[in-house]
Amino acid sequence: MQFSLWNILIFLFFSWKGFSVNSIAILGDSIGTGAISHPNLRFEQKQLEHILSGKTSIQPDANAVAWIRDQGIPFEKDPEARPSYLFPTSREFQGGPEWLFMHYWLQMSRLFVNTEKYSWGYFIGRALGVPGKNIYIAAENGAKARSAVNQARRVLNIDRGHLPEMIFMFYTGNDICGPNIGAITDPEDFKNQLEDGIEIILKHGIPHAKGTQIILVDPLAALQLVQSDFVLEKKVLAHNKNMTCKELQTTDLPRSYSPNMDGSDSNAFLLSLLVPKSPTVFCPNMFQAKNSNLLKEQRILLANHLRQYRQSISSIVSKYSQGNLSGFIFSHINQTGQIIFSGNEIAEDCFHLSYKGQLKVAQVILQELGFKRK
Repeated sequence: MQFSLWNILIFLFFSWKGFSVNSIAILGDSIGTGAISHPNLRFEQKQLEHILSGKTSIQPDANAVAWIRDQGIPFEKDPEARPSYLFPTSREFQGGPEWLFMHYWLQMSRLFVNTEKYSWGYFIGRALGVPGKNIYIAAENGAKARSAVNQARRVLNIDRGHLPEMIFMFYTGNDICGPNIGAITDPEDFKNQLEDGIEIILKHGIPHAKGTQIILVDPLAALQLVQSDFVLEKKVLAHNKNMTCKELQTTDLPRSYSPNMDGSDSNAFLLSLLVPKSPTVFCPNMFQAKNSNLLKEQRILLANHLRQYRQSISSIVSKYSQGNLSGFIFSHINQTGQIIFSGNEIAEDCFHLSYKGQLKVAQVILQELGFKRK
C-alpha cells in the first residue's frame, strides 16, 4: 500500500494509545442504534403495552450501567448525555406523507425500540473519550448497504460538511435478509453501494482538522442465530411462557392476545396485530423454507454471500488506501466476522444483540483499532 505523508501522520495519531477523540459517526443498521438491546424488550404483549404506556422503561438501568463501567467503559450518568440522531436530509424527500412517516418512525424507534447508550458505537465513543452528544448515529433499524448514500449525506449535515474524526460503516447482516432468496443483496451491488456512500463523503466532506478515519467493519456471522447451540438453547420469556430461542424460532405460536369482554383493550388488540410473533419476521429466508434440504441450501448461499461481502470490504479499503486522499485514512475491521456470541450476548428476541453482545462487538473493534484500556 502507498500512503501520502498526511495519511501516515493520521495513522500515527490514531495508533497512539493515549489519544482522545472528539467526534464519531455511525453508519449502519439496528445494531448501530442499540435496537432491542434492553432486556425489557421481548415477545411478551403485556410487557410491550407497559413500554408503550411508559410504565416500563428501556433506558439503561443501574445494574447494567455498573457492569458496563466495570468493563472499562466510562458510561455517562446524565440521561440527557446521549448520542445524537441524524435525521433525513432534504435529498431524501420524496413526498409529504412519506417524509412525515419517516420522521415518525425514527422518533417511535428512539422512544420504544432503541437504547442507544447500549449500542456498540456509544461504547466505542466513550472508550475513546467522545462526549455522548458527539456520537452521531446515522444508522437505522433494518438498513442495508443501499442506505449508505443517504446516511453519508446525514453525516455531511452535522456541521456543514465538516466531518467527525472517525466514521464507522457497519452493515451487520441485513443484506442477506428478505422474504425470499431473490431479495438478498448481490455482492457486487453491496460493494457498489458502500462505495457510493464513501464517494459522497470524499467529494463533499471536509476532513476533520486532525484527519478523518473511515472504518469499514465486516458483517457479523449472522447464521449463528440459527446454528449455534449457545443461541438456540438460550432461555427467554415469550408469549407468557418460558422457552428456548429454538422453540421461539420454529414453533407456530398463537398470538397472546386475549380480549376483555368489555372492549376496553382495543389498543392491546391493535398491538397484537402489529407485533410479530417471533424473530422469523426479521429475516424470513434465514429461518424458513419449504423443507429442511432447501433451508440448508439457503443457509449455505447466505453464508457465501456474507463471505463475499467481507471480500468486497477488503477490496474497498485496499482501493482507497492506495489513493492520494489528503486528510483521509481507511481502515478495515475484519475480526467482527469471527465473533461467537454466548446466550446472554443475544437479546431477548433471539435475533438482535443484548448490551453485553454490543459491548463484545465494541471491544473487538477497539482492539483491532489498536486501542488499549487505560
